[in-house]
Amino acid sequence: MESEEKEIVVWVCQEEKIVCGLTKRTTSADVIQALLEEHEATFEKRPNDYCIIEKWRGSERVLPPLTRILKLWKSWGDEQSNMQFVLVKADAFFPVPLWRTAEAKLVQNTEKLWELSPANYMKTLPPDKQKRIVRKTFRKLAKIKQDTVSHDRDDMETLVHLIISQDHTIHQQVQRMKELDLEIEKCEAKFHLDRVENNGENYVQDAYLMSTVSEVEQKLDSQPEENQTLEDLSESDGIVQMLIDKLSAEIEKEVKSVCIGINEDLEGAAAGELESPDLGSVKCDLEQSMKAGLNIHSHLSGIQKEIKYSDSLLQMKAKEYELLTKELNSLHISKKDECHLKENGGKESEVPCNSEETPPSTPKVFNVYTNDTDSDTGISSNHSQDSEITAGDEVLLST
Repeated sequence: MESEEKEIVVWVCQEEKIVCGLTKRTTSADVIQALLEEHEATFEKRPNDYCIIEKWRGSERVLPPLTRILKLWKSWGDEQSNMQFVLVKADAFFPVPLWRTAEAKLVQNTEKLWELSPANYMKTLPPDKQKRIVRKTFRKLAKIKQDTVSHDRDDMETLVHLIISQDHTIHQQVQRMKELDLEIEKCEAKFHLDRVENNGENYVQDAYLMSTVSEVEQKLDSQPEENQTLEDLSESDGIVQMLIDKLSAEIEKEVKSVCIGINEDLEGAAAGELESPDLGSVKCDLEQSMKAGLNIHSHLSGIQKEIKYSDSLLQMKAKEYELLTKELNSLHISKKDECHLKENGGKESEVPCNSEETPPSTPKVFNVYTNDTDSDTGISSNHSQDSEITAGDEVLLST
């Protein structure tokens, strides 16, 4: 299966002619034949009277008739832009002296040369010319190879320099990081020594204890305000309950009166048609009263839910107040124990210590939650918190 067809440019009488349909088997003789067929009126001689010249940067060479023209064109590679194919007459060609060593010598018996392949044509040349052609070919190949190797070498050197510079930069950054770590450690040690001189060795523990005590005192200060809020809510709850009871009694009374009036109207309906407007107005009043009663009932249920929520919140606050009070007492006790231990430390150092030491007792505080609510209003009973215990959480406070 033949390869894809290509095309080349041939100069004929100082004009560019594009020859298409070239394959890997197309020879220079086929190209000459195609050009002569294109210009039958101009060229009346035989194809043997013409040849194709290969021109490259001022040097010229006659192509043998059986030269694979497409293979030769591809072999030039990047130099294709500097190379040209020219169609000339065989008897009018005078080779340039610079290319004389590699050019093909024209002989009288051209018909015989057309039948030779490029390899056989080389054999017909004198040995000295064959050697010159081979040497020049090898010089060209060596030059091409040298250019490729030099280009690769330049790329490799550039890459090596880049790697070396990056390695140097990395070493500098690592050294700088080490210096910064040493400076940070020195600053931390200096700050630690300053705090030890100013606040003592246990300045961290003292800072945490002071923050805990301050939080407990703040919560204790806010507890009276919460108790006052609880009392206000209880009073408002009682007032609302009284209003609800009063409205309920009025609604029941009005409903009864309306029902009695309806019965009386039904009994006297046959007496006349004048009483019918009074019945309609009574029905409207009854419907409005029912709607008002429903609205009051929904409002009452919402108020009861709010009271229950505030009751549970106040219970939690009360238990938290008790827990914080016990924690504060335990902290004061632990501080007193530490003071006694420091005072007795010098005395105990003179007396031999026992083989076994009893660990300091850990105070225990229980979280006690109560759930005592009034059956009618949902208000918590402060007296029932000490009597009923529903859940307990044991909290250990370390000294």
